[in-house]
Amino acid sequence: LERAVYAKAVEKCGTRIYWDEWADDVAGIAQRHIEQIQTALDNNQQVHEDFATFLKGLQNTLNPGITEKDAVEMIAQHIVTLPVFDALFGDYTFAKSNPVSVAIENFLATLKVHGVTGLDASSEPTLQDLYDSVRRRAQVARTDSNRQELIKDLYNDFFSKAFKATSQKLGIVYTPMQIVDYMLHVT
Repeated sequence: LERAVYAKAVEKCGTRIYWDEWADDVAGIAQRHIEQIQTALDNNQQVHEDFATFLKGLQNTLNPGITEKDAVEMIAQHIVTLPVFDALFGDYTFAKSNPVSVAIENFLATLKVHGVTGLDASSEPTLQDLYDSVRRRAQVARTDSNRQELIKDLYNDFFSKAFKATSQKLGIVYTPMQIVDYMLHVT
């Protein structure tokens, strides 16, 4: 009984093992978002034109080699991961200060105007459990080394599995600016 209770307590506290289990579910949710966005692009000329503008902005700002597929994946990952970054960086509003995030949010608003629904992370119970787990763990991470360990765990055990192709392809580019800033500050 003691081991069973301990195992459940560890799961609810957001261990690396539990995040690893969530990664497959999250990858599936992100894939559904990718399919929804692609369907909207294929079936709505105005959405496709707005997306072309968004994509051109990404290519001019980040990398001319970003493809339509890359941009759609980036949008789906943004939907899923934004609440994680909000939980990690609480006071630092990632979506409002990062230019790429602002552009993605603007495109998501365009999708909503054109009737594309279901692209909201809050509608997925699996994601809510993940976000709660990250919030709980972030609340108890009081020292810089605890926070750094939390970020490392998320990247090693969650993001690298949930978004395997992206993390392998983009490497450090995939690391949010706040994490780079935090690491530089701590160093």
